Amino acid sequence: GEFVLMQRLPDANSNAAQATYTPQAAHSNASTVVGNRWVLGYNLVTVDAPAGANIGIAFSGWNSPTNALSESNAVKSFLIGAKWIDAGGGGYNGRWNADYISQWESLITSGGLSSWAGIVLDVEECFDAGLAQNFGSLLRAAKTAGLGTMVTTSHSAPYLCDDARELMLFFFASDDCDYLSPQLYAEGGDEGEPSFVVTSGSNVAWADWVGAKPKFAPSLTKPAISNGAYAKTQQYFADLGITCAGYVDWPTATLREKYQARQVSAA
Repeated sequence: GEFVLMQRLPDANSNAAQATYTPQAAHSNASTVVGNRWVLGYNLVTVDAPAGANIGIAFSGWNSPTNALSESNAVKSFLIGAKWIDAGGGGYNGRWNADYISQWESLITSGGLSSWAGIVLDVEECFDAGLAQNFGSLLRAAKTAGLGTMVTTSHSAPYLCDDARELMLFFFASDDCDYLSPQLYAEGGDEGEPSFVVTSGSNVAWADWVGAKPKFAPSLTKPAISNGAYAKTQQYFADLGITCAGYVDWPTATLREKYQARQVSAA
């Protein structure tokens, strides 16, 4: 399958020592992604794109398409290869309801994302339950418009959606989602190991991911990847019957702070 590279700023809070994931999320800022043969991560914080990268994704964390486009357009010229845009994220500014989903669908059907090659739905928080069909309509519109599609979520499922299980079962069965990317890290992302905890209260286990139609491309952080996290993640999920199609590399809070300090210094 394709190789996707995505940048994302940490927006989740969890204790990797626990058996479940229970975060308090904060809004994230714009970021970047790239990819080629598998799913691999690269971002503006780590600067260097992997050889052969052919996809770049701008992450803003906004549920509002107006705000997301404003932040994403600001980094679009820095993206390498096909340019993807994120919708949603952890925290209030990324929280989903039917109106925001409809706004994104209208934007797509009107040609408002015609200069983008794909869209990433970051589904972690919901104002309302019962959004599965709404997301399905949005994903269908994206595919009809020729966009690539990815859904990323906090560990095994959204941590603040009342019907997290129903949502994930819908995404698992979707013919319109190209990639599913569980975020396998705790708050800040500076730990050196992938976190395989499941999302607390979601009633979604990793076994529920077995047989999902979208390709499996977990999100890992650079420190963990440097410590062999992808091989460990491949083995962990292979034992469950899930094949990794690659991975998404997210920047850590520490890398973000260093990057922002460099930007201030260069201003």
